[in-house]
Amino acid sequence: MNVAQWYAQVRADDDCDIAPQIDTLHEYARSGVHVAVELGVRDGNSTAVLLHGLAHTRDAHLWSVDRDPFGRSDIRPHPPWWTFIQGYDLAQAVLDQLPDAIELLFIDTDHSYAHTTAELAMYWPRMAHGGHVLAHDTENEDPAAHGEDIGAQPPFPVRAAVADFCEAKGLIACFDTRGYGMADIRVP
Repeated sequence: MNVAQWYAQVRADDDCDIAPQIDTLHEYARSGVHVAVELGVRDGNSTAVLLHGLAHTRDAHLWSVDRDPFGRSDIRPHPPWWTFIQGYDLAQAVLDQLPDAIELLFIDTDHSYAHTTAELAMYWPRMAHGGHVLAHDTENEDPAAHGEDIGAQPPFPVRAAVADFCEAKGLIACFDTRGYGMADIRVP
């Protein structure tokens, strides 16, 4: 399966947890972004959307980070505009492998308040002016109820982390409340 086939498969999957945000994510990736970073890969649905969108921009590249190995052996060959990094996204060793100026950051990791807050703090200094930080699962009230092993959390932990980060930085986040939701923070 190539990237176009993978993307088509994701588009056809109504059970995909990012289904309501697929078009938005694809639109951002197609908007002329050259440097995109994805934190959290799991089954690769967002990866497929980002890669397909970035394929339309010359010299664009996606770096994807996940603690677990990428398990989709049916995606061959891996496109040359994609680098998968297996590791903890808050580790300096991982950050050292990523570009210094990120135009599009997509966060979809453990969905805890503390981890999302730490990601925003660590990656914000690398964001390019005019870029976007997208955080998935803002409408997930209790990630632990969906199998996340993250302990007790405030309600809607990702949304709370994004809102608190934006308030502290004087930023505005736009929230897409469809499905599991997604926040968009534009970098001034």
